[in-house]
Amino acid sequence: MGAMMGSGSLLLIWAWLSIALLVMGFVYGPLGAYLPSLFPPRVRYSGASLAFNIGGIIGGGLTPIAAQALADRGGLTLTGGYLVAAGVLSLAGLAATRPRHADD
Repeated sequence: MGAMMGSGSLLLIWAWLSIALLVMGFVYGPLGAYLPSLFPPRVRYSGASLAFNIGGIIGGGLTPIAAQALADRGGLTLTGGYLVAAGVLSLAGLAATRPRHADD
């Protein structure tokens, strides 16, 4: 991405951002229906908002700090390992969740 930005081509940058935002929509689109389905109706809005925001704080706030600390200590190998471990934990958490049925 750095080389693309350095090229100065607005068309190339626009194409990259368009594709990236399209892919991001594939994640955030279903999330709006999936998260509320994990909670009973009594706490649905609170549960979904807490899960989304705490996940954003952990993933969006702590991950760059940890990645920078690991990069300073051991280079890209430790940082890559951290990101792989975070991905594996996320996949395990996703596999462990089961949406609630409408009659629950």
